[in-house]
Order: sequence, then C-alpha cells, then structure tokens
Amino acid sequence: MKNSLLLIITLMIFGCENNTADQNERLIENIVNDIRIGWENGDGTAFYKHFLDWDGARYFEGGGQNVGLEDLIVNHVEP
Repeated sequence: MKNSLLLIITLMIFGCENNTADQNERLIENIVNDIRIGWENGDGTAFYKHFLDWDGARYFEGGGQNVGLEDLIVNHVEP
C-alpha cells in the first residue's frame, strides 16, 4: 500500500512539473508572438510590456544600439 501511494504521489508531482513547463512554454510563445506582431504593425505596446527598461539599458539591433527602450521603440519599432 505504501509503495502504491508513493508511486501515485511521484506520478502526480512529475505530471505537475510537466504541466508547469507546458504553461511556461506557452507564456514565452505568447510574449514572442506579441513582440513579433508589435514589430510588424509598428506598435511599441508589447515592447513596453515585455522588455525591461532601466537607466542605462541598451538594446542592440541590426542598425546599431539604442539607449533605453523608448529609443528602440521610437526609432525602430514605430517607424
């Protein structure tokens, strides 16, 4: 009986971890998709929502580097 209970608990734990990993994967895919759509539509909303911005932050892209998130959005995403 104890072995059966241990097996059931173990399977539940691994099932929960797998479910959490699946949820995390979906969250990441949604973030990437939001940013892609924002880039394609010249909408910086997703960038403001998902990217970190702090004093001195730099963002690098094909045209060079941007100082701060607003610089990236105003000069590259929105145009």
